[in-house]
Amino acid sequence: MHGSHGHGDHKGHEEEASAPKEPETFQELTDKNEAYRDGYLEGLKTGREESNKTESDNER
Repeated sequence: MHGSHGHGDHKGHEEEASAPKEPETFQELTDKNEAYRDGYLEGLKTGREESNKTESDNER
């Protein structure tokens, strides 16, 4: 027989409400979106360049 180790005992374990997070301003969200978009576009550009380089190498 096992003693009570607390396994499966979820009583009284209510999730504590974390302090409400301040909503981000529209400007902060805009800045994040711009940074995300810039990174995304840079990644696409890099991927295309690598893809084109590979295709050029294969044509030789």
